[in-house]
Amino acid sequence: PEPVEEQPATPQDHGQYTYGLDQINAPDVWEQFNTTGEGVSVAVLDTGVDADHPDIDLAEDGWAFFDADGNMVDVDPFDPNGHGTHVSGIVAGGSSGGAHIGVAPGVDLYNAKVLDNNSGTFAQIIAGMEWAIEQGVDVINMSLGATGFFDAYIDPVQSAIELGTLVVTSAGNSGPGSSGSPGNVYDTFSIGASDANRDIAGFSSGDLVQTEADWDAWWLVDDWPINYYVPDVSAPGVSVLSSYPDGSYARLSGTSMASPHTAGATALLLGAADGLTIEEAQEYLTVTSRHGGGPDATPGPRYGEGIIDALAAAAAATDGNVVEGTVTDANGNPVPGATVETAFGTDIETGADGSFELYVADGNWELTVDQFGYGTVTESVDVSGGETVTRDVTLDPAVDVVPLSGQADVMGLNETFEFSVVLANVESLTVDVTDDTDVDTDSLTVVVKDQQITLGEEVTFPEPVSGSVQITVGTQDPGAGQFGLVHEFDGPDGPLTVETGPTEVMVDPDPAFFEIVEWGQTENVEIGGTLNEYCIVENTGDRTATQDVAWWLGDPNGINVFPTRVTLQGGEQVEIPFPIGIPAAFVPPGAQIPHGWFTDDQLVETLATFVGAGFQITGVDAPARVDRGATLELTATVLNFGSREGESTLSYSFDGIFVDSADVSAAPGETDTATFEFDTSRVVRGEYQHALSTAYDATDPIPIRVGPSQGPPAIVGDSEPRDLDGDGLFEDVDGDGQFTVSDVQVFFQNLDSDVVQNNAQFFNFDGEEPAEVTIGDVQALFQLLQD
Repeated sequence: PEPVEEQPATPQDHGQYTYGLDQINAPDVWEQFNTTGEGVSVAVLDTGVDADHPDIDLAEDGWAFFDADGNMVDVDPFDPNGHGTHVSGIVAGGSSGGAHIGVAPGVDLYNAKVLDNNSGTFAQIIAGMEWAIEQGVDVINMSLGATGFFDAYIDPVQSAIELGTLVVTSAGNSGPGSSGSPGNVYDTFSIGASDANRDIAGFSSGDLVQTEADWDAWWLVDDWPINYYVPDVSAPGVSVLSSYPDGSYARLSGTSMASPHTAGATALLLGAADGLTIEEAQEYLTVTSRHGGGPDATPGPRYGEGIIDALAAAAAATDGNVVEGTVTDANGNPVPGATVETAFGTDIETGADGSFELYVADGNWELTVDQFGYGTVTESVDVSGGETVTRDVTLDPAVDVVPLSGQADVMGLNETFEFSVVLANVESLTVDVTDDTDVDTDSLTVVVKDQQITLGEEVTFPEPVSGSVQITVGTQDPGAGQFGLVHEFDGPDGPLTVETGPTEVMVDPDPAFFEIVEWGQTENVEIGGTLNEYCIVENTGDRTATQDVAWWLGDPNGINVFPTRVTLQGGEQVEIPFPIGIPAAFVPPGAQIPHGWFTDDQLVETLATFVGAGFQITGVDAPARVDRGATLELTATVLNFGSREGESTLSYSFDGIFVDSADVSAAPGETDTATFEFDTSRVVRGEYQHALSTAYDATDPIPIRVGPSQGPPAIVGDSEPRDLDGDGLFEDVDGDGQFTVSDVQVFFQNLDSDVVQNNAQFFNFDGEEPAEVTIGDVQALFQLLQD
């Protein structure tokens, strides 16, 4: 449950609403649909909750605490970690601190403590799920999980859905190409993390799950698709402001923060649309989500379907009105990427064919269309009763400018620099200096499209200019000082003025140098937790530069590098957090792994020691043979070879297929046992293998024979005949483990012996009833060998 970034904060830092609420349009749902989730219930299964926090209001009987064995403990609400209080605030927090932090502050909030500081047992988590379902909650939020595929979560999740409770889960914090359970269970609503810029966080897990290859419990997943993406959708999860214990606030990062945004949004939908099912709520949030790659982007392992939009989903789920159309230019050509926005609050970009589709509630709404290089158009649209209204829009050309790179911050004497802008429909340009310029302007030269421009004089282009344009600025010993530039671009709809700079002119500016002035130097890492690293980088030179500031981590297979692109002016600093979830099986307790940071100019490193519990299997008590139809019982002993008391999951598989798991716990150097049972009526008679595994250990396959309690005794030598295919007939007559012509010969030579005649049921190869061993059985055995 550990967040990937943790910082104290005050809610006033983020204004009236957190960016997360704004990004998913939660406040617009409150206003347009007059709901904040009243009448809907959400249960948060986490590290507990500070019920005395002014922004937290638990429902009556809305608290439970489960110990490691899944037993309810009668204690008052508490949260020694803070994670659960933060997640609860995102779901349902108020605004006592001055900013709204909760997506659905009107919901009935339930909270079950199923995690300790860093982990919880499967028994705890399942007990929490069962308790939440018994309370009749509509949504369970589970901001928890472990990297990998854990079949034990499948049945509880499916049971919750069948009973009318949606399970919303975090996708995980281990980055692309990974996923964790329960978030990768197909039936959950799995959520990735977006940032304030609508990009997906680097730590956010995502993967294409191959159902047959990744999951063992085939009988539970046979109705799932062949493959599917995790996450389903995304929501805000980077530097999210919410409640924290002792009445405080903090900004945390992780998919743990994205999941409660979606749980809260689900509650808003259920509150806005009477009779909406949880499946419908999930579907509306999915289909109305917005992909960062644009309207033509396809689902994938980063965004899933896209970032949720609670307002669009609520409009779709209630009135169901649709405004659609096509945006074209004056020549009838489609205009892709245009922003189409309604006064209702929904907005979207046009696709490659210029088309758009928006959901709105009943009413008369302004529709505004805007695109670079075109004039803005506003029209009115009146919709009601679930109708679809078409509004095609034509845009006229207009002058437009977007700077791609800025004017240089620093330059030396007699130097030049270039910066670029994107222009649209520019017919003329005038460049002059700003009023605060204090260098000799006669020494400045400005060149645009290979044409030198005289400061203050208009230059007219032979044809309107559109596209990327380089502007080159030079000096000829202007003296130390600074200058800024004012650019007036003129076009079909009038001038547009852009100011750039200032640029400081220095006699001898120092080159950029990216120095790591402070970093985390984490030396002890909790296994299964999060390595919370950061570094502060300062450009100790004068010139602005861009470099990769990279955190790196060694592992048994090599070095992993995670770069962040950073631009710094001279003297500027930036802090870069880079937290990463550490899977339980990444390295064993006691392992030391190097990690650190580097820029183009510096490298720092230290050793991180991984601490925690680790379990190896030291003994297995199991029979070598069991009657078909009887219960196979197996007991395993595990030893905690780690440095901390802790828990782990011991898994049991039969014939390569997951059967069950058990929670084991022990202090360092101590042991624990677990017993598994398998109903052998699920398989035919024959020879099988079964096995046990923990995060750090696995047994070799253990042979087990499923068949009659007593087969025929040895006919020749000391080896008993064997049933090689589980059909109850012992074709391996000589007992050497193979079915060959030798078995036919031994059978024929001993056809009349007492050992054969007295065990006819095992040698009834011709199928005659009652069983009687004759030459016909010899012939049938020989034919079986030929086949």
